[in-house]
Amino acid sequence: MTIKMRFLISYLGGIIVTLLSLFLISSITLFVVTGSVPSPNNLYKMITRERSLSLEEEGAFLELRLLAKNEPDSLKNLENPELVKIIQEIEKQNLAVVIRQGEDISYYSNGLVEKSLLAHFPIYEPNNLKVNGTIDNAGRLYRYMKFDFKDSSQMANSVMVLKKENTFVEFLQKWGLLISGLIILIALIFVQLFNRSITKTIIEPLDQLKKSTETMKTGNLESIEVPLDNEYAANEIKELADSFEEMRLQVKQSAIEQKRYEENRKELIANISHDLKTPITSIIGYVEGLQDGVATTKEKEAQYLATIHKKATSLNHLIEELFLYSKLDLQKIGFNFEEVNIRQFLVHISEEYQMELANQGTHLSTEFGEEQDAYCLIDREQVNRILGNLIQNSLNFRDMGKEFNQVILRLTQTESKVWIEVEDNGIGIDEEQQAFIFDRFYRGESSRNIAMGGSGLGLAIVKQLVEAHGGTLQLNSIKGQGTKIAFCLNKLVEKE
Repeated sequence: MTIKMRFLISYLGGIIVTLLSLFLISSITLFVVTGSVPSPNNLYKMITRERSLSLEEEGAFLELRLLAKNEPDSLKNLENPELVKIIQEIEKQNLAVVIRQGEDISYYSNGLVEKSLLAHFPIYEPNNLKVNGTIDNAGRLYRYMKFDFKDSSQMANSVMVLKKENTFVEFLQKWGLLISGLIILIALIFVQLFNRSITKTIIEPLDQLKKSTETMKTGNLESIEVPLDNEYAANEIKELADSFEEMRLQVKQSAIEQKRYEENRKELIANISHDLKTPITSIIGYVEGLQDGVATTKEKEAQYLATIHKKATSLNHLIEELFLYSKLDLQKIGFNFEEVNIRQFLVHISEEYQMELANQGTHLSTEFGEEQDAYCLIDREQVNRILGNLIQNSLNFRDMGKEFNQVILRLTQTESKVWIEVEDNGIGIDEEQQAFIFDRFYRGESSRNIAMGGSGLGLAIVKQLVEAHGGTLQLNSIKGQGTKIAFCLNKLVEKE
């Protein structure tokens, strides 16, 4: 069932329930008062039940009654001055007078209909047991008081004083049909106006949202009409439209990211294939050389085996880094965070790397400043890996034309953070390439040869690990002069 039909049923149901409630309340009230629920016929009689005239009206009637009782024959002469005077006094009070002689109406006031009087005139009662009641005259109800008597010829006569009864039933008899039609017309107009309002504020915006969802189903996330600017839309619909627009933007962003992930996946597969194929091809070549007897001396054979070992080690290192990067990317690596004195930690790390770098012709120096010791919540193993990858990157991109190659490990502090920086005097990075060096498999040269070392994953792993520690990276490099890569860690409360 549509919303429009539900609203229409609700409107009509509300009207019906209201009418039934009024009927039920009226029935209960009448039951409490009368002890029974009246039928429609009895209800009509209750509404039009006989009522007596007021004291003033009865006073006007008494003079006419007294004249009829004492001088009954005087009512035969309608020109009798006394009778005329009494009738005039009665009619001045907006009352009507009727005189019946036998079966005929000899006198009736203006506004009454003789034919209707003859049809509805109360029966003659010589004992006058029922002297008041309600009479219908041409569709109008009148309250009356009457007096029945006989004249000298024993003819049955009656005098009656009437007052127009403006009852609810009479009102309904005259105007009920028109009012009912008017009420129905107003109700229909109201329903139509309300229905139009609902259509503009709810139905039309929902139809637009439906069209938008159907457009989204086709994969089109751009040309979608969302009724955000519909001035007639209900606030709830506008909120729904806002939520829909947010969802559309999120779906669009997800689609863009999914596309980027797919492109990265393809690139990753291509890069892995290349980086695995290169050392494997080299290993196969040297093994075939050994099998074919190319290494004719022990020295050459040892050289071949050393090369095979180096390539296999490089291949194993690449696989380990791929595995680590995959775990980081899927957020499936566990971190063992602990409170660490950063200065002492860096002193220990620098001592480990100084000997290793010296053997490769590079000097490692430290600059830790004079600031107070700082404590951070870190995973020792992973921060060690960060520093190791940064130092290894400096070694891979040394300037072999320089006599002195240097790597500086530097520690600086701000109020809430510590900055750890690795600086070298290597070949540097082109400015246009600096935005990509933390991407996986990016090596900083156009060709894919690995003569300079590195898998292209080291700095990508650094970025993942730094972000996992809640830090950020900064890069400053000048081509031909060197590179500075720094990352920050959040400080804990300082300890003395």
